[in-house]
Amino acid sequence: MGICSYNDSNPICRFPSDNFELIDKRESRKGCKRKVELQDCLGRETVLPLEHSIFLTYPPELFHCKFIYPLELSSYRREVVSESTIINSNGMHGGEVLNKDSR
Repeated sequence: MGICSYNDSNPICRFPSDNFELIDKRESRKGCKRKVELQDCLGRETVLPLEHSIFLTYPPELFHCKFIYPLELSSYRREVVSESTIINSNGMHGGEVLNKDSR
């Protein structure tokens, strides 16, 4: 996941995870790619806490989402890490956003 923003002269793409890099370092508008393919990381998944994060979507989907499951944080982590079909999952717990990230 890349986070793109702008400064006074051009767009800037940064990564909260070390698992991504720019497709073309000379042209950040081309986006990001994974450094390692997900199928090469099986069995090494973890949950990456994203501190100071807010869950935002447009249009707002948080309360219209059909995939909301109430789980304790420890159960959520176990469920997300153990389920091989989940590539990415965000969960809210006391304002904390957790992102499944293959490392």
